[in-house]
Amino acid sequence: MSDALALASLLGSSFLSATLLPGSSEALLIALLLAKKASVYSLIIAASVGNTLGGLTNIFLGRLLPLKRQGRWHDTAITWLNRLGPAVLLFSWLCR
Repeated sequence: MSDALALASLLGSSFLSATLLPGSSEALLIALLLAKKASVYSLIIAASVGNTLGGLTNIFLGRLLPLKRQGRWHDTAITWLNRLGPAVLLFSWLCR
């Protein structure tokens, strides 16, 4: 595998991992580091660029899609958040 192919595959894997799709960019990064397929700095930069582009894609898609209608629990959740503060978010994953 050439350096360019290793960097492109890491960039693609980290891009997909930063979006909603499952990916294994960390495993690929470690495998490429152990195989010494490219320099450490270029691998880290490729992974960082891929993660950043994936995050920006999520932001773009979130702003592009229309807002969903608020459910019946929205007012209750806002009341709890105003009353209890950000600490209530610690247990927000339990409610559903």
